[in-house]
Amino acid sequence: MNFKRVSGRSTVIGILACLLMTMGAVVQAEIRFYKVDKHDGLKRQMFMRNDDKPGCHNAPGARKVHRVAVIDFAHCSVYAEKNCKDKTELPAYWKKKPDREKIKLTVGSRWYMNVDGADKNVKVRSWRCVK
Repeated sequence: MNFKRVSGRSTVIGILACLLMTMGAVVQAEIRFYKVDKHDGLKRQMFMRNDDKPGCHNAPGARKVHRVAVIDFAHCSVYAEKNCKDKTELPAYWKKKPDREKIKLTVGSRWYMNVDGADKNVKVRSWRCVK
């Protein structure tokens, strides 16, 4: 699986999600984490408990994250330390644009943890989402 294929699928999924929301379909709030694997493909981080619940949640260990998708939360933030410690928020970049750095990630599937790709994955230890 290559990056372009995964990126194309994400675009289709995003479009379908938008269509469902406009049609009044029920969408479950969720935050999703993806990492770049050894073959340069995106792989969803599984077993992230409470990824569908608002509030602060710790990852099971330090998870390597390349991209984040926020679905139906008002916003989410990701942290370098457990328990969503103040001043450890990690910035993300919308569609890899350095001028669009944010700490509060709004709805969307194109939040990248780094802009230049030097370090493909960033360690995330906790996240906080607000409904």
